[in-house]
Amino acid sequence: MSLFKAATLGTIVLLGTVTATLAHDTRHIEQIQARQRTAIEEGRWNGSITKREHRALLAEQEHIDTLRRRAKADGRVTRSEVRRIYQAQRDARVRIVDQRSNRQVNLWRRWKTQRGL
Repeated sequence: MSLFKAATLGTIVLLGTVTATLAHDTRHIEQIQARQRTAIEEGRWNGSITKREHRALLAEQEHIDTLRRRAKADGRVTRSEVRRIYQAQRDARVRIVDQRSNRQVNLWRRWKTQRGL
């Protein structure tokens, strides 16, 4: 094998490993999404989130899912894409907490939950 072929092969292998290490794992993003969806559903079930708030929060979760899918579309997720997704998730978390504690309630669900129905 010539020196040029060996150097080219070494460069390709090196670039492959560097690219693999630069690609970010999205499992943590998906875990956060699952926790946020659970919080939304619990709030809807216990009456602390109204129907309108529920739809808006789920639309926001769909937007974050779209960001994640677009980031993964080319096979690797860049650091800036991860930062953008994390920022969207932080904003969503703030809205979920705000909607669950803003004293707008679905009285039927709240009554039903208190009665154990």
